[in-house]
Amino acid sequence: MAPRKFHPDELKLAFNLFIDHNGQRFDLIEKEMHRQGWTSFRKDCLKSKGLGENHREGLIEKHGWDKALQVHIATAGTLAKTSAESLLGEVEALRKLIYLDLVATGVGKAGKDLIYQHDK
Repeated sequence: MAPRKFHPDELKLAFNLFIDHNGQRFDLIEKEMHRQGWTSFRKDCLKSKGLGENHREGLIEKHGWDKALQVHIATAGTLAKTSAESLLGEVEALRKLIYLDLVATGVGKAGKDLIYQHDK
């Protein structure tokens, strides 16, 4: 049996859902794929199956999605264990945006309010 061909948009959506679900909950990935109109998509196509000559490569292995997930998790600044860590992440993100605004407008022209926000 020839391997199933996937439409590029179908693969892109499946990959994004795989990342969104942290490489888990294949059932929810399949459900969302069906909701988006890819009704022939099955969660079984994600994982590899069989050994030796019976080996069938799944999408995760074939496209390196597991490595992409590791990179995503390692670089995601929004993964926080507590609400305090989450708040700190939000504050840091806002400070960076304010800083970019300060640099773009110039500290002398920025106004006291923007400088105060960055300081606090």
